[in-house]
Amino acid sequence: MRLSDFLDGVGHPVAYYPALAQPLGGVNAAILFGQIYYWLKRSTHELGVHKTMAELTRETGLSRTEQETARKALRRCGVLIETHRRLEHKVYFQLDLDRLEALMVERARAEEEGEGAAASASAESPHSPMQDSCIGGIGKPASGEAGNPQSRSGKSSIRGAANPAFVNGVKTTAETTAESSSNAHEAPPVDNSGPDLLPLLPDGEKPGPQPGASAAVAAPPTREAELVAALAALPRCGFDAATDRTLLLTWVGREVTTAELVTAHGRALAARARDGDDRAVFANFLARFVDEVLAERAPEAGGAPEWWAAGEREVCNEGYRLGVRPKKPDEPLHAYRVLVAKAAGKGPWIDWVVKHAERTNSPEFFRYVTETFGDALMPTDYYPS
Repeated sequence: MRLSDFLDGVGHPVAYYPALAQPLGGVNAAILFGQIYYWLKRSTHELGVHKTMAELTRETGLSRTEQETARKALRRCGVLIETHRRLEHKVYFQLDLDRLEALMVERARAEEEGEGAAASASAESPHSPMQDSCIGGIGKPASGEAGNPQSRSGKSSIRGAANPAFVNGVKTTAETTAESSSNAHEAPPVDNSGPDLLPLLPDGEKPGPQPGASAAVAAPPTREAELVAALAALPRCGFDAATDRTLLLTWVGREVTTAELVTAHGRALAARARDGDDRAVFANFLARFVDEVLAERAPEAGGAPEWWAAGEREVCNEGYRLGVRPKKPDEPLHAYRVLVAKAAGKGPWIDWVVKHAERTNSPEFFRYVTETFGDALMPTDYYPS
């Protein structure tokens, strides 16, 4: 089979607007935005458009983790509005295009100020290489239209909307993806690989100060800088401090320590070795094991783990206290824990059990958890597929 025949059978490429990647929080966020934007123009529902995770995976190739990360990034910047209809097991997506326009204007203003400062520095140095550089204008958004530049309906004036990505010289559109999504093959999940990876340093070696830097005036590193330095020192780590910064800030907010990061990375490498996979450990893959390590945290008082993260005796004791039937001799602990968590009601144990079910990669067990908990107990950010 010729390569061209193979590509014709795979499906259609997906278009996205590269100019939106950084403002929205990454390439995956821009891809998800473009797909929702395409369907919104064809939806008549007052709440927006409903898309299941499986449908978005077929149409974009984004995995569950990548979709969740992209949604968080879009919500954080105020562009994505989600309406949960829990009784229907549906999530409706709406886009705030006015907010996107404001983000692009802010970005354009910041770039203009940066170019002005660079031009001033270049003027002071007549032989500066900046005078001969043509890079400064790349990525600068085009000026908006007169009047109201963007509304929720009508023609879009999004920066870069007239210049979608090209594949092998052929202009691609979201329409071609949507029209063929019914018979296209399911695209494999992406592992958030990127071209610009942090440099790998020898084991135990950390980036030091630049030559000539004064230690007396050096500011203490921030938590973000500490995590970036730790990631840079890890072998086969494909974390990109620029494109993966949203996830990095999430770890900062959850007070992830460098030791926990190293532990999670070690588990990720072990999983790669178990699967015979020699790829680097990219951000979204590493995030799974960071969540696993954080779930095993002991209480701040330094005691034993909470009952839901402990062993059989603790879970059974809690079940007895709540009036749950005794655990059967041949009953798996993780299945009995679901019953105890349901009897306990709303609380951190619900999130822990749901995440544990996701990590087992067992659709049957995950279905058992969701059916046992029901809509009343499932986490509010649970995304039904």
